[in-house]
Amino acid sequence: MTVDTTGARRSTNRRNAKFFAEAGLYVFPSNGKVPLVPRYTKADTAISKDEREAAIEEFELKHGKRPVHVGATNKVAVINDMWREFPDAVPSISCGPSRLVVLDADQKDGGPEKLRALFEEHGGPPVGVAINPTKSGGAHFVFRDVEGKFTNKAGLLKKQYGTDVRGIGGQFVGPGSIREDGATYGNTADRDDFVRAFMTGKLPPLPNYIVELIGSGSGNIEREQPTPIKEREVIKLLEGADLEKHAHAFDSDLGSYDLNGLLADNAAFRQLYDVPGSDCSTNRFLAAQHLMREWPDMPAPALAVFFEQWPGAGEYVGGKPGAGQYDKRQIAREWLKNQGLKKPSNGGAFDEVDEMDDQGAYIANGGSPEGWDAWQQRFDSQRLERLARIERERMRDEVGSASKPRDEDTGKDRKPANGKAPAWVQHVARVPLDLDLDKLPPRPFVYGGELLRGAVALLSAAGGAGKSLLQTSALVDLSCGVDHLGVVIKRPRRCFLYDAEDSLTEIYRRIAAYMRHHKFTEAMMADVRENLLVLSGVDGTIRIADLQNGKVVVNQRQIEALEAVIAQHAAEVIAVNPLRSLHSTSENGNDAMGEVMRELNRIAAVHDLAAWLAQPAGRQHHQEGLIMALAFKQPPEERVIIERKGNGDQRVCKAKQDASNARRWNITLEHPSGSTFSGSFHGDGNTVHVAMVQMMMDREQIYREEAARGHRQTIAARDVNIPVNDVGEARIGSYDQSPQANLIRNLPRS
Repeated sequence: MTVDTTGARRSTNRRNAKFFAEAGLYVFPSNGKVPLVPRYTKADTAISKDEREAAIEEFELKHGKRPVHVGATNKVAVINDMWREFPDAVPSISCGPSRLVVLDADQKDGGPEKLRALFEEHGGPPVGVAINPTKSGGAHFVFRDVEGKFTNKAGLLKKQYGTDVRGIGGQFVGPGSIREDGATYGNTADRDDFVRAFMTGKLPPLPNYIVELIGSGSGNIEREQPTPIKEREVIKLLEGADLEKHAHAFDSDLGSYDLNGLLADNAAFRQLYDVPGSDCSTNRFLAAQHLMREWPDMPAPALAVFFEQWPGAGEYVGGKPGAGQYDKRQIAREWLKNQGLKKPSNGGAFDEVDEMDDQGAYIANGGSPEGWDAWQQRFDSQRLERLARIERERMRDEVGSASKPRDEDTGKDRKPANGKAPAWVQHVARVPLDLDLDKLPPRPFVYGGELLRGAVALLSAAGGAGKSLLQTSALVDLSCGVDHLGVVIKRPRRCFLYDAEDSLTEIYRRIAAYMRHHKFTEAMMADVRENLLVLSGVDGTIRIADLQNGKVVVNQRQIEALEAVIAQHAAEVIAVNPLRSLHSTSENGNDAMGEVMRELNRIAAVHDLAAWLAQPAGRQHHQEGLIMALAFKQPPEERVIIERKGNGDQRVCKAKQDASNARRWNITLEHPSGSTFSGSFHGDGNTVHVAMVQMMMDREQIYREEAARGHRQTIAARDVNIPVNDVGEARIGSYDQSPQANLIRNLPRS
């Protein structure tokens, strides 16, 4: 009897595609050889509107239908759409956007044996390399290519070792996938090993002896370097040119070059133009490259006018230039170095592309992959909104004229009174007939079920309750990707912490204490250093809204600076403490707070990041657009500690100030079993936490015994009064010789 494994195969491939996308890899469907979507060599967020429309038109001419998607993606919702269209597809990974380079050792050319022998001559395969089996007995050796140096050119590696190279313009089938004919590309273990190496940064770069066989980084743009004779010719041309004739060259209405159009279509150029780097020489080189790729026939005087009108080029001087300055010789050099450029090939719908794409050129000439990706994220939410709008329009078209309001007398469509429908009309949608909860994209949580990408969240508590400590501790965990607070963290995140109240030294002290207490390894500390940016309000204050002449005014310069930092760092989480520091009006200024919240919600949506705001409890601000409030909301006379266990259980300890005695605190501890313990403490609100922690530690053994019996109570009494401290703070000192006391003293305090 033949067993039909179609369902299992399809499920495996669809699940693998989502798994790769969630890890940050750029995925597209293929049949194992032929890609099934156009422009698969590019990230979908890096494709301009014009290029996307051209790709759709080409696909329709060739296949008679619209493509399900254009480009490779790392969005699970798009993956679902792709695999609904192509259920038998295997997930392929686009190398360029994923910043990978793959050595494809072909079995028929003896590639695996030859390449392994080459590795053994140099001490074995590089540590960390992912080795994935192919369907024909070959192997994929996967390396990282952060700088985008390599394309599909293999050089002597192909001739001598039977091995191809897949870089920018290339792709490979994801490990663990199964073709329709039953051929496999490794197993689940191969898939997990590869993704783990990718997500943890363990994939090594290509070793130098492999690079030498391929040739110099094949992704680099090679140009003829300008000679002194050529430079003098161009300088003479510039000296005799009438620059006034080119003064309006980049005016969208009067000029020959549509600068606004190029800025709209080219994200890398827009980043450079809006936020130029500190090195004006690099700025001029990159700008000239973008301009002359778009307009290869641009004359040198026009380039000179662009430099003069763009602050990023520096200051023009007639004499010898210094730092941040340039003269005619620098103009001539940039113009000559970029001669002969052409727009990168957009690739056929299903053909591999050897030429470098915009991202590769940007990286190869000094840009960072993080900078490129951050700016692409700005348009991701806009793309999703466009897809949603197209779907709404499709459903309205299905309804047809029957849904239009009709005039009973004339039988004609009735128009709104002012000739234009309200904006909300276009957002009316039907519930799809095939609505399936499992097919809806999951909420993009980055920290447990609390912080959500694209949204703003609030942490509210009384002063001294530990908001700063909680935010700092959580961001340290997020930065290294390791949880110490019982909250789910999938991978390391790039974070930005703005503490308006504490000095930088105190912020560092808190971070250092947290890392020491939790015994951070060197690797974890290195991740924190790489991924966490901090700013103290003592050194510089961020003000999103100010009060001017009695009116609230949004500080656009401050917002642009904040967005520039977010983009350059590719931040996924930002934390602000306190929220009220973002405006300079009165503490309860609802108008200012409304402006702040609108801007923060926009920034969160545009940059696809989670914004986490801390706010003292009891403030009745407008807080427009807030989607959730995080632990813990409590009046000043209460304290709460929630201990989350790894299995999801939690213990709750509460301290409440006595109404008749401000220095007396009544403490209760509740176990999942229902056991309740109580005690009292004499002291202030800043030291009551120590007594609360002590009670929890004293009852830890009882909790464990109850947990072992399925959370059945150990003791018969529900409310056992256990005095915590009846003598004052001095009682805490009596624990000095206990190991618990040392632990409490070393806990990082806010």
